[in-house]
Amino acid sequence: MKKVIIIVSAIILVFVAIYFFFIREVRGTDEVFLIPEGFTGCVGIYYDQKGAKSLIKKEKKIVYEISENGKLMTSSPQNFGWAKENESGGYDVTFYYVNNKGEKTQKISHEKIGYEYTNEYYSDSTGETLRSYTFYISEKKNKFPDSVECNN
Repeated sequence: MKKVIIIVSAIILVFVAIYFFFIREVRGTDEVFLIPEGFTGCVGIYYDQKGAKSLIKKEKKIVYEISENGKLMTSSPQNFGWAKENESGGYDVTFYYVNNKGEKTQKISHEKIGYEYTNEYYSDSTGETLRSYTFYISEKKNKFPDSVECNN
């Protein structure tokens, strides 16, 4: 009887260990994008920019304050807030329009967000790699141009 209890306990421990190390979702940090009211077009976040401000966390969420021109330069690395060095983990993303005081005025539907890309460019002239995340905000749900270049 003792052997059966020990074997069953060992099997349970193995399954619990497998769950915690391999199956359980690793949570990253949720993200909030604050977009100037009425903005449509390309948005770009450019990482590892010398002299730029670092990203901040408010209420356990990374806050991206996008400028009037649709760009955000940050000194933070692209994996800021990731669950692991090479894995973002599961997380929620929310987009809001904000007024000139930074107050949220309207939640932007995910159906108006498209052409999301994580980009990496190597510059021969500087020898540096530029990392960015870009997306497009449309005026209407699921209505996007045929092609978009958001890399500038």
